[in-house]
Amino acid sequence: KRLTSSREGDGDIEHIHCPTSEAEADAVAKKIVDIRQSHPDAAWNDFGILVRSNDSASGVVAAFERRNIPFQFLALSGLYTKPVILDLQAYMRVIDNPHDSPSLYRVLTLPMHNIPTVAIVELTHFASRKGKSLFDACRMMRGFTELDENAQAAIDHVLTNMAKLRESASTRKMCELFVMMAKDTGYVEYVNSLPEQERNESFRHLQQFYERIKGFEERHDHPVLRNFLEEFTPLDIFLS
Repeated sequence: KRLTSSREGDGDIEHIHCPTSEAEADAVAKKIVDIRQSHPDAAWNDFGILVRSNDSASGVVAAFERRNIPFQFLALSGLYTKPVILDLQAYMRVIDNPHDSPSLYRVLTLPMHNIPTVAIVELTHFASRKGKSLFDACRMMRGFTELDENAQAAIDHVLTNMAKLRESASTRKMCELFVMMAKDTGYVEYVNSLPEQERNESFRHLQQFYERIKGFEERHDHPVLRNFLEEFTPLDIFLS
């Protein structure tokens, strides 16, 4: 890359040589911490790191996490804007917290569930009027709605699947839970029904997301859903 500084004058370049990539990543993280300590006015977003490839960033991510350095990783930002990833993120958040109404709304409106729009609108309005979460509204629907049996059955099916996955969320590692979630909810079957180009792109994005989850497992002592969601962010550039 040809980079041009916005500042005039010469810059200082320091070469840090390390025996391994892990040691190199830790040395970089330590250098940033040292600069911050010696220059209290320095902000985290005054720093930036360039890597040769996405894979090269994993060691730096782990080093930053060990030293509690906040960061963003811009290379994968596009992945986290893809519909399939947003869908599965919504599933994850609902499994972790069923009262996350925006995430549950996204799940309920997925075409594969065949829940009529009018049913979701009625549930949403009821939740708003009563100060309830969308999840509470779904559980109470038989007491206040005139939804047809098919709509009620579809909503019940979604909630039942979520409850089963929630039972596994605190004990199963993220890779295993991710596979269970994608299959048991019918999401893989739904993606497989898409037009060829969209289907191929969606599966490619799912594979990339799975690799992201594998990386999380490799560097985390307790790689379960709650910890993954705490780390989850649309990463784009180091340090923000």
